[in-house]
Amino acid sequence: MNELLSFCKVNGIKEVVCHARNNAVSFYLKLGFEIYDDPFTEVDIRHEHMRISLND
Repeated sequence: MNELLSFCKVNGIKEVVCHARNNAVSFYLKLGFEIYDDPFTEVDIRHEHMRISLND
């Protein structure tokens, strides 16, 4: 994940978004992602909308 975020920064990508399963939310929070919008359920698993800003 750190390589992906570094690649995005080098290439001018300002934001990365993902849909995280409920059991992976803490992983993304530790990396600096934040939860936004309402959760949703897909294949009977709760997911959160998550994003991280890569602005300097």
